[in-house]
Amino acid sequence: MRAILAATNYTGLAENAVKYAAGIARQNNYKLILLNDFTISVHVENARSAGWVDELINENKILLESKALLLADEYGIEVFAKATFSFIDNAIKKLVAEYQPELIVMGMEE
Repeated sequence: MRAILAATNYTGLAENAVKYAAGIARQNNYKLILLNDFTISVHVENARSAGWVDELINENKILLESKALLLADEYGIEVFAKATFSFIDNAIKKLVAEYQPELIVMGMEE
């Protein structure tokens, strides 16, 4: 599968990078793998119940899947949403091994 991996943390720069990746995917008939990876600090985890963490993970997954549906509709491409709860480098390595994307696109702060 010819694909592009685009990571987002929902900031303006990251969302711009996702649009850029979607445009490239449309032009080249690629699939888009949309990644959001997040972690929660140990202090926050300890202050909350385990159910709260699961709820946060599910909410993030729903948000990313909604974004994927909108991108698929707007750009006419196939989009896979991958919401992970780990560390970004581990998530990217896993998705690269699974999908072997032609390109990885990420928005970055200065």
